[in-house]
Amino acid sequence: MSSQLKDIAVYSGTTIMGDGQVALILDVMGLAHSANVITDVGRATKNEIQTHQASKIEDHRTLLVAGIGPTNRVAIDLAQITRLEQINRNQIEIADGREVVQYRGEILSLVQLSEVLGMPSSQDTDNHLMEVVVYTEANRTVGIVVDRIIDIVDQPIAITKETRSSGRLLSAVVQDQVTDLVDLPSILSQCL
Repeated sequence: MSSQLKDIAVYSGTTIMGDGQVALILDVMGLAHSANVITDVGRATKNEIQTHQASKIEDHRTLLVAGIGPTNRVAIDLAQITRLEQINRNQIEIADGREVVQYRGEILSLVQLSEVLGMPSSQDTDNHLMEVVVYTEANRTVGIVVDRIIDIVDQPIAITKETRSSGRLLSAVVQDQVTDLVDLPSILSQCL
């Protein structure tokens, strides 16, 4: 929430609606407090509610969910993604022993996420288009190739299993299915 609205007690946050517009979330306890219709006990309860809501909001992440292989699911924090692209397989060239494509006036290295994570791929080679997640960090850009894009979700993340596997941060339940959260900075440092 912008700094101008953070201290206004009648708003508890913002949300993105189904049509993509941003909407303010009203805080009922804040409205009651502003109207002077609650007591000191109510104010204490409001503070507890705000603390609880803040902890819940911190656990929320907006994730791009992708598929690798027939059943594996991975998620990437949407804030880390520069762009989503579909790139024609015919554009792939080899430079320095790596797959690359010419992309927006640059040479974009491609990383097969299935290979990095050690998962079998189920890419349809008859389909000429590849799903590519473009990631940029410190003026380095890489294209992460996934088998398919499943969805973009905004939900709390409850860690079900921490992992030490290269390229993964943790495993969590996303949309009622176990999903590996991808560590893009780690993948970038490994592959470039």
